[in-house]
Amino acid sequence: MVPESAPKAIGYIRVSTEEQKRDGISLDAQKERIIAYCAFFKYDLVAIYQDDSTGFDMNRPGLHAAFDHMKRTGSMFVAIALDRLSRNIIDVEYIVDSYFGLGCDYQIHLMDCAGIDPKTRDGRMMLRFKALMAQHQVETIRDRTQQGVRYAMKHGASVGRLPYGKAYSRQLDAEGRRVVVDVPEQLATIARIKELHAQNATAPQIAKILQSENRPTAAKGEWNGTGVRKLLQRHGLIPVKALDRAGYIRDPQKTLDRIKELRSGSMSLREIGRSLSDEKVAPPRGKRWYAGTIADIISKNTVSDKIKAIRLAAKLRDSGMSLRKIGEQLMMNSITPPKGGYWHAEQVNKLLKEAQIADMADTLMDVLGPAPTASATSERKEASPAQKELPAQEPQSGSVPPSPAAPTPPRRRSRKAA
Repeated sequence: MVPESAPKAIGYIRVSTEEQKRDGISLDAQKERIIAYCAFFKYDLVAIYQDDSTGFDMNRPGLHAAFDHMKRTGSMFVAIALDRLSRNIIDVEYIVDSYFGLGCDYQIHLMDCAGIDPKTRDGRMMLRFKALMAQHQVETIRDRTQQGVRYAMKHGASVGRLPYGKAYSRQLDAEGRRVVVDVPEQLATIARIKELHAQNATAPQIAKILQSENRPTAAKGEWNGTGVRKLLQRHGLIPVKALDRAGYIRDPQKTLDRIKELRSGSMSLREIGRSLSDEKVAPPRGKRWYAGTIADIISKNTVSDKIKAIRLAAKLRDSGMSLRKIGEQLMMNSITPPKGGYWHAEQVNKLLKEAQIADMADTLMDVLGPAPTASATSERKEASPAQKELPAQEPQSGSVPPSPAAPTPPRRRSRKAA
C-alpha cells in the first residue's frame, strides 16, 4: 500500500510497430517494469501513457498527454529507457531543457540511466551520449531495412502495401518471407464493383453503394470515387488517361531553382505547387504537385548545407548576433533550412545546440586521445623558436649592483641510497 504522502509518478511506454501494438508483448513488458519500479521505491503511479509510433519525432499524442499530466500534478516522469522517450538527440535536448534540465521543476527517472541527473553538467553529458547512441541505432536499422527492401524488389518479392484483395500472412516461405494470400471479403467487394460498373454506375455512385453495404476498405476508412476509380483502372475496366505534357518544363535544376525562389517569398508548399502547375512545370511523378513532393525535393537538395549552416551559425553567435539576425545571414549566404523557407529562431537554436554537441565531442576526443610521445615532445621543442640570449648590461653609475642569487643547497641522500 502506497502512503498518501508518496511522490506521484507518470509512466510512459512506447512501441514502434503495429505488430507489437497488436500483440501487446512489448507494451505489457514495459508496463510491468514501470509498475514494479514504482512499487519498489514507494512512488504513487497515477497514470501510464503509451504511443505506437517511431521515437524519431515528437508527433506523439501519448507523450504530450504525459507531459501535460506531469505539469498539472507536479509528478515525476518514469520510463524504462531513454530511447522510449526519443531517438532524436535534438528532441532529447529540447525535452531536457524544457522540463528536466537546470532550473526546471520536474524530475525524470529512466531505468537505463540510473543515477544520471539532467540538472547537473555530467548528467546532461551522459544523456547526450546515450541519445547519440539511440539515434545511431535507429539510423542503422533504417539503412539495413532499405537495403533489404531494394534487394527483395530486385529479386521479384512483394514489398510494401499490397493491392486491394491481397494480404500478408504469418506463414513464411523457403526464403523466410511472408506468403501473400487472398482476402475473401475484399475479393467479393471487387466482384461487386465490377457488377455495379457493368450496370453503368459512376465511381461516386459505386462508392455510396459500397459504403451503405459496409464493404471493407483497404485502410479501414470510407469509400470514395477516387478509390473506386483506381480499382477499376487496375482491373482494366476503365482506361488511364494519358497526360499531355507538351510544352512543360522538365529540367530538374530549373525546377529546384524555381521552388527555392518561391519558398524564399514565404509561400507555402501548396501555393508553390499551384504556381508550378500554372507555370507548366512538370512534377517528377504523377500529374499534380503535392506538398510532400515539394518538401522531398527541397530536403534532398539542402542536406549538404547543414554542416556549413552549423559552422556559420556558431561563428555568428560568438560575435553576439541574435537568433533572428543569424537566420537572416544564413539566407543571405544562400543557406536554406532542410525544408526550405526562412530560418526561424527555433531552427537556429537547434543548429547552435548541434554545434555545442560537436564541440563537446571534439573536447572529449582531445581529453581521451593518446598522450604525446617523447619524440613528439622533442620535435615540438625543436620547432619552437630559440630564445635569444640577452647581453649583460653594465651597471650604471650610482646604482646598486644586483646581489647574486643564493646557492641551491645540495640534496640530501637517503639512508637507503647510502
